[in-house]
Amino acid sequence: MLNIRSSKSWQKHLPHRPRRLMKSYYTRERPKLYRRVIKIFWLIVFIFLVQSIFQIRYLAIRDVGLSGQKDLTLSDVRTTLDPLLSQSRYVFFKNNNFFLLNTKLLADKLQQTYNLEEVYISKKWPHSLDVNIKEKVSHFVWQKDNEIYLLDASAAKIRPIGALDSSYLTLEDHRSQFGADNAVFAAQELDIINKIYARWQDIIGSLVGLTKIAVYDGTSWELYTSAGYFVKIDTNTSVETQLNNLARILKAGNVVGTDMNYIDLRFGDKVWFD
Repeated sequence: MLNIRSSKSWQKHLPHRPRRLMKSYYTRERPKLYRRVIKIFWLIVFIFLVQSIFQIRYLAIRDVGLSGQKDLTLSDVRTTLDPLLSQSRYVFFKNNNFFLLNTKLLADKLQQTYNLEEVYISKKWPHSLDVNIKEKVSHFVWQKDNEIYLLDASAAKIRPIGALDSSYLTLEDHRSQFGADNAVFAAQELDIINKIYARWQDIIGSLVGLTKIAVYDGTSWELYTSAGYFVKIDTNTSVETQLNNLARILKAGNVVGTDMNYIDLRFGDKVWFD
């Protein structure tokens, strides 16, 4: 037992020197808890401050410009981009913010949706997008019932269009079956179509225009002209020979479009009129 100097008699008989009472566990943790609450509060304030900066209307993308197009319209582009721009980003923000916008994702979406050759999207301060595209070269329009597609040189679908376009040769498909893959015509059929198109431009184009090729299951196809009549051909025989016969008749001046319905070239040198 320690001999404690004290004026109080009860302290002299204590076994140990008196110690200051320790604070309880909860008393010690209170300052830490308080500091944590303060940090959370300022974090929330910071998030809302950043959100207010990034969501101001001045920095929200609302103007879109389109260049390089031939068939694709600005309306088509906005139909694809607007839903993406309105999506949420990082919970608190939206994709349409000038600083947060990922133009590569938008370009990839346009290229995939419309089967484009190239797409470049750049941001223009403070709330605009410049969209520059390069479309795949289209030679024909393919029509099957209510479906209308632009086709490339390999007869693969490029993208659907709303209506026929007179600047392209229409391929009206009456076959019961067609290519299951993206290419709607077999290689042999496409070769015939290309021969018709090229030969017509070479020897007949200056006399009458070719507006449509009607393709059927059999070997009998129909070629529609700008003069109103159509021409029947047999794809099992030489297309060049048949079109040469047509050119000879047209150059002779024996055909007046309003006087007949069709010209039949399927019987060799003999040509039938109706």
